[in-house]
Amino acid sequence: MILRQIATNGIFKIGVQVVTLLTTILIARLLGSQILGELNFATSLVAIVNVFFINSISSANISLLNKKSITNSRAISSFLTLSFLVLILYCIVVAVYTYLTYYNQKRDLFLVIIFLMLSEVFGLFFLASNSFYTATLNQYKASFPDALRIIVSKILQIGFVFWFGNLLSLAIGILLATILMTPFLIKFFWPKIKLVKPKGEDLRIYIRNSIDFMSFTLTKIVPQQLDKIFLEQLVLYSFIGYYTIGQKIGNSIEMVAMSVGVVLFPYFTKLAQNKEKEKAISILDKFTLIYFNLISFPLLFVCFFSEELLSIVFGEEYIISTFTMQSYIIIGMLTIFLMPFNTLCIGFGKMKYINVINISCFALFLVCTAILFSTDVSNDENIINIMAVIRLLPNIILLIFFLVYSTKLLKVGYLKYLMVLIIQITIFFVLYYSTKVFNINVFLSVMLLLTCIYLTNFIFKLNPNKLLYKN
Repeated sequence: MILRQIATNGIFKIGVQVVTLLTTILIARLLGSQILGELNFATSLVAIVNVFFINSISSANISLLNKKSITNSRAISSFLTLSFLVLILYCIVVAVYTYLTYYNQKRDLFLVIIFLMLSEVFGLFFLASNSFYTATLNQYKASFPDALRIIVSKILQIGFVFWFGNLLSLAIGILLATILMTPFLIKFFWPKIKLVKPKGEDLRIYIRNSIDFMSFTLTKIVPQQLDKIFLEQLVLYSFIGYYTIGQKIGNSIEMVAMSVGVVLFPYFTKLAQNKEKEKAISILDKFTLIYFNLISFPLLFVCFFSEELLSIVFGEEYIISTFTMQSYIIIGMLTIFLMPFNTLCIGFGKMKYINVINISCFALFLVCTAILFSTDVSNDENIINIMAVIRLLPNIILLIFFLVYSTKLLKVGYLKYLMVLIIQITIFFVLYYSTKVFNINVFLSVMLLLTCIYLTNFIFKLNPNKLLYKN
């Protein structure tokens, strides 16, 4: 059951990411890095309130529904009320800021931001439906409407690229898709429940529960938007475009991890309520075997040929994105591996410890970014590479924490996996830069990388044959 839910969510996520990447390739090639940078800056500016406040409310919604702490009608009503209030207030602030900042100098960018904010308002219905069906473990109904909306928006964007070929048409494609798909969602996928006037106590419960989840979004989701907002102050829009290319490829990997986490979160919550630690250990054992035998090498292989991939797919101009792409693939690798341990700790552990480490990691991101602002870095390429490293550092700290905490909670030695990851990633970078510097045969280097990875698995007893004997 749990594997089917993960697979269903994963298929939708992968499908969306493939279409998104294809659209990004087209925009990058036909419209150039500057328009790509402007679009992604505008998207980040609008989406940051969604990924911080509203995703936290959505996670609280999943948790409360899963625990049956509130009726379905009251849950959806409270979620929509809080989300609309937060989003409308943020939209007013952003509209005033962007009017004063961009209306006279970059009017198209101002209008793009307005259109994207309108799309976010309609998008709340999709998020409400998604969180309800995720909590009730109906992953098809949770994922399909939003996946279809995104695919329709990308198809419209592709058409508008050829028809109009400007920045504004890309935002119109997103808004039009959301408006067109909202009646489809309401008619065929909206939960069969009646909306009611939310009670004050329900809203307070949601706010209290949302605070616990805000620390996670602060560390994992907010920096994905905040980094481009910071970069807008430091580099040209074209370099935000180069940064975005590397980030989107890594984010495609992270989305797979998020699909795993979305399904495992309610599942581990139930296991924790029933104190079924043995089941949790069994799931983690299977996951680690699959990860080290089937996932790690393909990701490092893509990393190895990142420069060639960027040159062929996006063009010579985007080779600048190589280091950013590699950094984000490593972030994606760590996120995929971390996700089940993260959800386990939320289910079995104490949220106050998790909140502290998440807030600390976000503080590290802000401090490192402040240092970047105060340092006279020589060129824009170095700035986007440093930002990619800044994004990587909190993920390393989170990995160490959640492996240590999982070890404490389940009394199982999970720290050995940290050593495996360090060894494999170190071997990759040594071989990659040795190949570039000393002109070592690429095929030989890749075969050596493959040998070292599976030798490491053998040494640490991560034999793929064990999968055949796991219940």
